[in-house]
Amino acid sequence: MEQVAAAARGTATRLTVALGGGGVAASFVRDYARQYRRQALLAHPARHRELIERINRESLLAMVARLERDLPRRFTQSNASRARRKNAVDTVLVNLFRVNFYARLAELADWGREELASFWRDVDLYAGAALAPRSQSSRRGRRSRKLDRHLGAFADRCAFLLDSSLLEKARSAAAILHRRLERKAMIAAGAAFRSAGITMSAPRKRPPRSRMARHSSRKTARKKPPAARRFKKTVRRKRMGSNKKLTPRRKGATR
Repeated sequence: MEQVAAAARGTATRLTVALGGGGVAASFVRDYARQYRRQALLAHPARHRELIERINRESLLAMVARLERDLPRRFTQSNASRARRKNAVDTVLVNLFRVNFYARLAELADWGREELASFWRDVDLYAGAALAPRSQSSRRGRRSRKLDRHLGAFADRCAFLLDSSLLEKARSAAAILHRRLERKAMIAAGAAFRSAGITMSAPRKRPPRSRMARHSSRKTARKKPPAARRFKKTVRRKRMGSNKKLTPRRKGATR
């Protein structure tokens, strides 16, 4: 139990540090303004500061939502049954982690009860958007479909905050930031769990087949029953006989 509480507090601290006190959001806004020549985003200090604060909050939401999706896997043992894996979110360890994690997060962000409740609602919104089914009828390439998975709540909300007049470009830039934030969240959580002494169980791998077993399976697959071979030869001869052309015999030709 102490290890889980330590991992939760360490994860909250590492997630906050990973955002750099708004440094990630400030760098994102600055790079976007430079790339698309939107210097108006940097011209007004008060609005610029408010924009960074709101994007920093959205970034923290995206990282916490990614962590929430990963929690059942971190607390599931390798020999657990399928029913336990499905209900891992309701286990005591996951609930204990959440209590300590959000308590430490509220302490670091200096949130009250209402602000924490608002943050929980937004986390639920992110989680619902991540689990929403997507259409599989798109004929676009794999890269486009991979990008579509990240054009969700984070990209939409950040695009409206950042630049509603260039919405598609803002959404694409926010999608790239989203991928970076999810990687940061997984790195921070992994480091916190390792420092607390909690290791994830490695997935079971299928043992490799020997060379002799592969060779014998190929021979078995290639080998055909004798009856099938005879039938195939008979069909081939009939086809060859039907394709012969009949040529008229010349006069005076000897047999």
